[in-house]
Amino acid sequence: MNSSVTDTYQIFFALAFSIFADADGPGTYDADGTDVYVDAEVNLFDNLLNEMFASDSTSDFRFGDEVNGVDQITSGATLSDNGTFLFDITLAAGAVNNFSALVKMDGAAFSSDAFFNGRSSAFISVLSADNLTAVQPPLPVPEPSTLMLFLGVAVLWQVKQVKRRTNS
Repeated sequence: MNSSVTDTYQIFFALAFSIFADADGPGTYDADGTDVYVDAEVNLFDNLLNEMFASDSTSDFRFGDEVNGVDQITSGATLSDNGTFLFDITLAAGAVNNFSALVKMDGAAFSSDAFFNGRSSAFISVLSADNLTAVQPPLPVPEPSTLMLFLGVAVLWQVKQVKRRTNS
């Protein structure tokens, strides 16, 4: 929520994600044989539940593998995907906006000689926020006070050294 009554902000986010799916069994599938699958996915939705981002991998020993809705030529392969998705939202003065994410992993082994392994993870972080209404000019960088103190002490020490030499 933007609690300002005058300013509009643009907020930048990063979604870091990682998915892994692997379904295994001995031999090839037959009517009485190995059947196993695992599906790992990460989805990001805007405030109207429109999908902004998706990463979806299904490792399926019987029906074949699928990556982001595209059939693969493999069955039960080890599949993985990871990366960072950047997005932003704009909040007008007094406005509320949201987004939601789905992190999911499911699978099943339908025979005793089959097994699956899967992982889905996601982390959303705020990168920055820009005030779009009142753009602030860069502030001048002040000289550090410790630097001024050091220079003052160095000058006093030099003056003292000069006085000692002239008095000797």
